[in-house]
Amino acid sequence: MGIKTKYLLLIFFAFVSIGLFGQESKVRLAYQYYQNNEYEKAAVLFEELYNENKASVYFTYTINCLIEIENYDKAEKLIKKQIRREKGNVLNFIELGYLYKVKKNLPEAEKQYLYVIKNLPVEKNAIIRIANSFLSKREFEYVNQTYEKGRKLIPYQFHLELANSYAYQRKSQQMVDEYLDLLREDPGKQTIVQTSLQSKMVGTFDEDLKEIIKRTLIKRIQKEPRVYVYNELLIWYYIQEENFGSAIIQAKALDKRRHEGGLRLIELGELALQNNEFENARDAFEYVLKNGNLSPFMLRPSWDIWTFYISRLNWGK
Repeated sequence: MGIKTKYLLLIFFAFVSIGLFGQESKVRLAYQYYQNNEYEKAAVLFEELYNENKASVYFTYTINCLIEIENYDKAEKLIKKQIRREKGNVLNFIELGYLYKVKKNLPEAEKQYLYVIKNLPVEKNAIIRIANSFLSKREFEYVNQTYEKGRKLIPYQFHLELANSYAYQRKSQQMVDEYLDLLREDPGKQTIVQTSLQSKMVGTFDEDLKEIIKRTLIKRIQKEPRVYVYNELLIWYYIQEENFGSAIIQAKALDKRRHEGGLRLIELGELALQNNEFENARDAFEYVLKNGNLSPFMLRPSWDIWTFYISRLNWGK
């Protein structure tokens, strides 16, 4: 490579670097204006950024800024231009519908939203993107409609997403129903459901949530006794509430139906013992001694240790 060629390449990369640095500065400044509620200045920069690289995020911010400064005519013009440019992108109709809603033209807003739902693609990730677009505008009813229509197109999907939507709306019963429907179809999601429920049980989500979980699980167990994951979730629920007696009752019933040999009761007995629930620990261990059929290799402590536990508990009576 000659000296002249190297020199030209250095100049080229220098200009590229300057251009990239300039765009990064513009992006940072645009977001800074937006965060400081300087929407008019932000709108100018976001529109320039969109015209430079057509990234949809810049278009969305441009429209948001124009709505904030009530420049509805320009916003509508840009959205309609975008619809013509991206004929297959229904997300733009959500932008248009939201603009109409801001302008108090509710019939036209509903028309755009329903068009989107009517023309949902049969593709899971695309449906989630559409629902998230509605969610970003707090159009919860249309989030629900999107997932409900999506489930008709792709059966047995969107339980977790719809549960999250109901959580945003504080619709606890519907949220719990979606979680349990998910577990009926995919018991492997039990840890995910437990984590989601636990985060809401310990906060100020809904004071009635715990009762809703318990009541709904009991009804489902009575109606669908062979969906064992409901029993497992109810046992988990009782443990969260430190109600070891009820957890052990459920565990016994499940042990008998599934012929588990007492392993679940051993785990519950240990947990009860760690929490100084001596009577409940005795109840669990005695059940295993009388009814368990675990092999010696599956038992962590030996039978002698179980007997020691029980005799120790008896001393405390």
